Amino acid sequence: MINGYKKLAERIHPNFIIVTSDHRHIKYNDYSDALKFLEEIVVLFDMKKEDVFLVPGNHDVENYEFRNESIQTIIKDIDVNPDA
Repeated sequence: MINGYKKLAERIHPNFIIVTSDHRHIKYNDYSDALKFLEEIVVLFDMKKEDVFLVPGNHDVENYEFRNESIQTIIKDIDVNPDA
């Protein structure tokens, strides 16, 4: 999936990116694929994680216990690796 963004990254250099989608895998309540994608986007566009804004999809917000966990994971990751 990330290959489609490589040519785009050669042409544009955004100040921020907004990602909207259902970020979790519904069947497994898992965010690992989304986290991997977001990490690749940050590297590809040479950005800081704090410049990528997530807009959760309807399947993300319906599961409130995982919503808090995912937010805390993102915040922790930014604190540990702010420039990554």
